Amino acid sequence: MVDQVRSSHVFALAEDAGLSLDPTEQDSIGDEVFHRFAESYRDWAKSRDRDLKEYLAGTPGLFRCHLPYSDRVFRIAYQVLWYLDELVVRDPVELLIPQPEEVLTQNSKVHLLGVLRLLHRFRQCMDSGYLLLGGNGIFPAAPDDPPPQVQVLLANPGLIEELDRAVRFGLDKRPDDQGRVWSVCEAELDAGLLYSWHVENLSGSVTSPAIMVGEHLPLSSASEISAVLKTNIYEQVRGLYPREVHRTLRAIGFAASMGAAVLFDRQVDRAIASVAADPSLDLSRQARAIGSLNLALPYVRGVPADRLSELRAAMPDAFHEFRTRLADIVQATTNEDPEHADEVAGLAADRELLPMLRQLQADVEATARSTRILGYGVPGVAAVGTLVGASAGVSVQQLLSPLVLAGMAAVKAAADSAVGQARFKANPVFFLWRARQVSARTTSPANNGHDVSGR
Repeated sequence: MVDQVRSSHVFALAEDAGLSLDPTEQDSIGDEVFHRFAESYRDWAKSRDRDLKEYLAGTPGLFRCHLPYSDRVFRIAYQVLWYLDELVVRDPVELLIPQPEEVLTQNSKVHLLGVLRLLHRFRQCMDSGYLLLGGNGIFPAAPDDPPPQVQVLLANPGLIEELDRAVRFGLDKRPDDQGRVWSVCEAELDAGLLYSWHVENLSGSVTSPAIMVGEHLPLSSASEISAVLKTNIYEQVRGLYPREVHRTLRAIGFAASMGAAVLFDRQVDRAIASVAADPSLDLSRQARAIGSLNLALPYVRGVPADRLSELRAAMPDAFHEFRTRLADIVQATTNEDPEHADEVAGLAADRELLPMLRQLQADVEATARSTRILGYGVPGVAAVGTLVGASAGVSVQQLLSPLVLAGMAAVKAAADSAVGQARFKANPVFFLWRARQVSARTTSPANNGHDVSGR
């Protein structure tokens, strides 16, 4: 991949303009510094998008995903980047830089600095090309009016119910400049939000309570807000639904244009995609990339995402063997039973992976004993208990735990030995086995069950 398609150059632009990415320093930007950065960024972003668009169109990837932008986007990215080859996301910096004729506010400058510092935490991923950011050249702005197809989809009652469940409601009580208490209400979807203000017996001139841009009000419910406003809040909220549906359809189109799967983290997006039955959505790519990711997550629960990334970098062949095995399981079960593919894939993975993990554990322990790494008196693997658990509905997490708790330091030493390196790295579950070693260390009794990474 050429360097120009990567977005990590934004950090050099920030430093050249005089912006500090150190989170311990003051959150302030002078107007001159801001404008200097904004001007250089606009020019660079255009060429970046041009090259990135050409790169994406010419190099489709099975484990490339587009993640639609939301306020959750980088929390999700942190959790999934270890598994994917490329994650393509809307550039948040471009969204925060006003046009030259627009009014500049202190709040927008502080927000921009916060986003740059957040991105800086992903610098290694951006340098490596795992996280790709695109601006208007990749993700053009949506039209004001969604296409007619959207209204056709919204005639589906089941989809309306899913959209109703997806709305986040917020409510707060705030005084106005005359001391009267207002109810400030918020209803939000990823494509937009609306605010409502209500006060009893309003009279005279008054300034209603303010809301900061991007602020989230305390969580509430549709029924509570409807009672406050004395009207069904959904009558107002459903005006947001066309934009929400169009947002999901555009995400599917963006993914198709860049030869990628689309990664949704909400049920409502999956419902929209199902009702739309968009032919541009590559179901085989979705199954292998997103289906296998979902299949992998229960097996690595408790392992910090950055530790998984470190393991992947340390043993790329073992990782790719593991990921390919999962993708093949998902593809096979999707072909056999598409209506119950997720459930069948989970059962197939347990049936295949758990015996392989037990055998690998036994092999590693045998190597440890034969090379005198493992001493006498170390408890072995509770193989019988594991087998019983597999037929008794015990969770994957419980099934895997005995495989990594016994003689952990000695077993790891055996796996890292010259003999172990030669024998075990070719095993399709070696990456998973090592990940479970990390999980056991980070949730051992000495750590009181908490992740020692602090994340």
